[in-house]
Amino acid sequence: MHCPRPKRQRSFPNPLTSLSLLLRKDNAAVVFAGAFLYITFCCLPASLATLFIEIYHLNELQAGLIYLPFGFGCTLAALASGKLIDRDYRKTAESHNLPTDRVRGDDLRTFPIEQARLRSVFVPLITSVLSVIGFGWALENHTVCLAIIGRSNALTDLTVQPLAVPLAIQFICGLALQTCFNVSSEAF
Repeated sequence: MHCPRPKRQRSFPNPLTSLSLLLRKDNAAVVFAGAFLYITFCCLPASLATLFIEIYHLNELQAGLIYLPFGFGCTLAALASGKLIDRDYRKTAESHNLPTDRVRGDDLRTFPIEQARLRSVFVPLITSVLSVIGFGWALENHTVCLAIIGRSNALTDLTVQPLAVPLAIQFICGLALQTCFNVSSEAF
């Protein structure tokens, strides 16, 4: 005799139940740290064209080109952070007397991967914070930047503004933020 299977009730999943994960302090710390980095990473480029057109009176083509320093910084970070991660992995393995085997791979069950990945995150993290603050300051105080880079008439000539200072800081922002993402992504 064949017994009919009971019908399963289908319900729509509630995405808000995942927010309960934030009630644990360790989860909340990781999520909010990543969120602040990501917000900064998104908001900085989103405001570039508007700010530079308003402050420096750029046209659309010029405003489009100002994204290049941030992109070059991110690209350099993508290329260089792999070496940094490899170095941190090697140093962590040495400090715990663990062997590294490139051919067969390592046993990661006993390896402190979080310690290895977070070993070098603090320098780019501090650099990110300081460069974003410096970027905002440079845009707000563009005449002071002219005086710093040696333009003697900078404080009297308000029509000339130094474009190089915020672009250089923007490169540093991209480099530091992307390095933070690359170094910490696997640890979180």
